[in-house]
Amino acid sequence: MNCVLEAGLLIAIIVLPFVTASLAAMRALSASRDSVQIIGASVLLLLTLFAITLLFKRSGEALVLLPGWLALDALGAFMVLLIALIGFLATLYGIPYMAEEFRAGRFSSSAYRRYVFLFHTFLGAMITAALMMNLGLLWVGIELTTLISALTVSFYGRPTSLEAAWKYVLMGSVGLTLALLGLIFLFVATTNVPELQGQALDWQLLHETRNLLAPNWMMLAFVLTLVGYGTKAGLAPFHFWLPDAHSESPSPVSGVLSALLLNTALLGLLRMLSIMPDTLLAEAHTLLRTIGAFSLLFAVPFIFVQWDIKRLLAYSSVEHMGIIVLALGAGGVSGTFAALLHMFNHSVVKSLAFFSAGRISQVYGTKRIAQIKGAVHAMPFVGGVWMLAMLGAAGTPPFNVFLSEWLIMKTLFTEGHVVVGTLMVTAVVLVFAAFVTVTVRMLYGTPETKEGHASPSEARGAGGVPERATRLLGGTSLWMGISFVVLAAYVLIGGVVVPSSLTTLIRWAAELL
Repeated sequence: MNCVLEAGLLIAIIVLPFVTASLAAMRALSASRDSVQIIGASVLLLLTLFAITLLFKRSGEALVLLPGWLALDALGAFMVLLIALIGFLATLYGIPYMAEEFRAGRFSSSAYRRYVFLFHTFLGAMITAALMMNLGLLWVGIELTTLISALTVSFYGRPTSLEAAWKYVLMGSVGLTLALLGLIFLFVATTNVPELQGQALDWQLLHETRNLLAPNWMMLAFVLTLVGYGTKAGLAPFHFWLPDAHSESPSPVSGVLSALLLNTALLGLLRMLSIMPDTLLAEAHTLLRTIGAFSLLFAVPFIFVQWDIKRLLAYSSVEHMGIIVLALGAGGVSGTFAALLHMFNHSVVKSLAFFSAGRISQVYGTKRIAQIKGAVHAMPFVGGVWMLAMLGAAGTPPFNVFLSEWLIMKTLFTEGHVVVGTLMVTAVVLVFAAFVTVTVRMLYGTPETKEGHASPSEARGAGGVPERATRLLGGTSLWMGISFVVLAAYVLIGGVVVPSSLTTLIRWAAELL
């Protein structure tokens, strides 16, 4: 009976986003579209929490749907939790945000139906990838996320949007082709392992027999996987698609791209790293530290010279992906734990940053940093959220990102990686200076709004939310306000207290790898 319950639960988690996408996109349900989205995203989050509860009852033992193919282990549960949580909050934020965009005439009702379908399908594709225990199917899942998200990047149909989407598809396809070649080399590495005959890409079996795999082929497989999935994850120097894609997407999509898509690509890298023979781990960790440090340092000067608010945040994502890979390069359970915690913290703070930046840009009618002044006076609630997000993303104590960055630095120095640890400290300090400078410029000064765009006092309750509630949030709709409050609350408390259940789940995932 328990097996039937677990199988049904996993099927529901996979299928529900696609059902939500189909129902919300139906013309006949246009009057209930917002409700369908909220209900679908809410139920998905509840089902995910229930599945994780079952995982805890089994002390971290995976929930299996199809042995060797589909299962929810600790790492998969961590990823699905992130996708369901950020997806739910992005749904709440996206409803009033896209309603305001529609009223401004930036797209048609049919285009909005397409957006809703693509958004929830995108969530479903990432969840499906997270549950894949076969490395070949995991690659297919990640490729599917590329195809779907490219359509959301080009949503507005501007020449710059189409260019960004094509660049994203081109770079993503090249990266995933290299990752596929890595899988081919992995398959070759398994040819002399009898236990893997017929199941060469089963991650669990590969993990158990990793020391029997051919070392030379495995090293080639790892390098190609690192470059391939690293391209999709936005690691420098393979990141060139990322600033354009993040800047041109609708803000709910930008938040999801940064918070979830990049992590999904890193999932493929994590699975590959975990099956490396023990004799190759030192070399693999050296490669990870090298590319992580390069990505981190490469992003710093670009952060200083950005004029577009969303491109600034995109280069911050390049920085943080470098930090995560740097932590993986530290090795051991402590390094992996710190990397996964930073993955969670970055997802929360970067969602908050993109969401608040999107709202500010919407009100001011521009993404140009130099043209946004006095935000804290014009829209106090959103301005305060933006300040918190920027300080959090910069690693300011005592916010959540500071805690995971401190753990990563501590691990690097403890493991004797003094040079890269010092480079990380230097880069983080420089990014802090850049973010504080930008934040001060945007928050203070004389408030201005571009003619033809909503002023803060006019931006009232999209979707029929009571006007009194929107006044309390400085012209921000209630749904948008809820997403801001939840994310901001974790940014505030996540640097002081990490929920014990989250810590346990991350520790199980780290030990699994």
